[in-house]
Amino acid sequence: MNTRDDHLAIIRQQSQPIEPLPSGETALLRKLQNIEAVLFDVYGTLFVSANGEQGTLDSTSKENAFCQSLSDVGLSCLAGGVEGVRCLCDTIQMFHDRSRQGGVDFPEVDIIEVWRATLDSLQERGSLSGWTEATDVATLSLRYELRTNPVWPMPSAAQCLTELASRGIRLGLVSNGQWFSPLFFPALLGGELEAFGISPELQFWSYRAGIAKPGEYLFRQAADALNVRGIQPGAVLHVGNDMLNDIRPAATIGFHTALFAGDQRSFRPRRDDPRIVTVTPDVLVLHLRDLLACVRPD
Repeated sequence: MNTRDDHLAIIRQQSQPIEPLPSGETALLRKLQNIEAVLFDVYGTLFVSANGEQGTLDSTSKENAFCQSLSDVGLSCLAGGVEGVRCLCDTIQMFHDRSRQGGVDFPEVDIIEVWRATLDSLQERGSLSGWTEATDVATLSLRYELRTNPVWPMPSAAQCLTELASRGIRLGLVSNGQWFSPLFFPALLGGELEAFGISPELQFWSYRAGIAKPGEYLFRQAADALNVRGIQPGAVLHVGNDMLNDIRPAATIGFHTALFAGDQRSFRPRRDDPRIVTVTPDVLVLHLRDLLACVRPD
């Protein structure tokens, strides 16, 4: 069974630089007064996501990734990648349906549970070779993710976090993600989350809650945690690349908002979506370093 250090090494070995693509947007910057905390989305904001968001890779690439990732942990899908990917997607849908029946509008899965259920299902069909309870499912899920949704730090991400923290700003994360998502910081950005000023108490991940954005649950958790620390919603800025998943729920809570348009792949203005027609971000930034001119500027 691989350790955390092994997983960090796998991320470094399987990752390579990805340059963001210009979005064609025009920055809208202004000084935001009395900001005491900044919360960040991760995929498409602090990290370039090669596919823009999870689940957008073409089917053939997913099928190849499925078979290669199984092989990495000593497994083989006897029926091929097509059946394997279909089974994985069906399992995710099954978990989502169960959560919705339990009253969760925007469910999130625990990807390790999903992979275990997928492998069990393939085993029952006689479509899997090598599957035992000792199989390293966590490593399997990580290797598949790195193949289907590779990431790389957004330019100036480390500088932005470090500088904001040095100004006395509380930093946190509100993001959809899985167990491996926090590992991208030490593996690729050069430091543990805490080293960038992001305390464990201000990290809100969808996989831990079982609830994803665009639901407001993670944002309400963040607001409650900050309130305990004497920080009200009006003193909080949330930074994200998606008008529906980030800006709308953050604004509903009462946070200030910064729409990040630094990469065409992940930028989601959703201009034709009626759900965000009345929502306007406080600022629009093309580079994370632009935030430094908006939050407690000199």
